[in-house]
Formats: sequence, C-alpha cells, structure tokens
Amino acid sequence: INISTIMKELYTFRLRTVVLFLILLLTFSSVLAVDIWVSPDGNDRNPGTREHPMATLDMALRKARELRRLDDPSVSGGIHIIMTGGTYNLVEPVVIRPEDSGTPENPTIISAAEGSNPVLSGGVNVTGWKKAGTTVNGLPAQAKGKVWVADVPKIGGRDLEFRQLWVNNVKAVRAST
Repeated sequence: INISTIMKELYTFRLRTVVLFLILLLTFSSVLAVDIWVSPDGNDRNPGTREHPMATLDMALRKARELRRLDDPSVSGGIHIIMTGGTYNLVEPVVIRPEDSGTPENPTIISAAEGSNPVLSGGVNVTGWKKAGTTVNGLPAQAKGKVWVADVPKIGGRDLEFRQLWVNNVKAVRAST
C-alpha cells in the first residue's frame, strides 16, 4: 500500500466533490426564486408562505419590493408571486411599476397556482334590489311589473360611475335614463 497514492486519490476525490458541489450550488441558486403565496382567504399580515398566504396582490408586490430594496439574498433567483384560485376583489387598481419586473437574471413572475383560476375583480356588488313600485314612463306594456331598481353604490361619498352591469354572471342591459 502506497500512502502517497492513497493521499493523492483522496485529494482528487475531495477536489472533485467540492467542484461538483459548487457547480450544483451555482446552477440551482440561479433557478431558485423566493415564493410569495396569495389567497383570497389569506391575510396581508401573513408571511406569504403556502401555509400562511397574503390576501392581496398589492401586498405581495410590496413585499417583493421590500426584499429587493433590502438586497435580500433569498431573491437572487427572482421572485415568484403565486395566486391561488378564487376572486380577488380590488378596491383600487393594481400598480405594477417597471422596477417590479426585476432583471432577466432576477425576474418577478406573477402566476396562478397549478390547476387554479384566480380572478382579479374590480366589481362592486349592488344590493337592495326591489321591484319598481311606480309606473315607469315609456316602458313597454310587456315589461310592466318586471322592472327592478336599486340605489347606485357610493364610493368615497360619490355615486359609482360604471359601464357594465352583470346579473348572475351574465352581462345585463342597463337603463339609459
């Protein structure tokens, strides 16, 4: 048994192992992105994990901005915002800034969770529907007794201005007066 041969083979094995480990580390660190989970049943005070998702896309984007601002090492492979299925009722527009996109090496990707269908909705529920109690001028005879009315919702103290009306997921015709 030649000790120098054994030592040389051991050194070569260790060197190969370290090089292989570094190659794997560099390869996988560039493809690993931090995940921020969002769910309509979440809470914006949650950390954004799969088990404890945030509630809004807006807060997930804020968290992504903060991680980038702090130069957090977890975002070196990018940020993946994953939205679970359901309806996300928006009270204001979602603003995605140019810097939110990240870089080619460190992108921000917003996607649906596998097999889910998230819906971003700016819709407002109109409640308090009742049959019109008075005669509506110009109404055709066949429509009498079939007209429903409701007060327009107020947002910020003003009547909501809307262009579309949906009833039971079907686009309805609005009155013109």
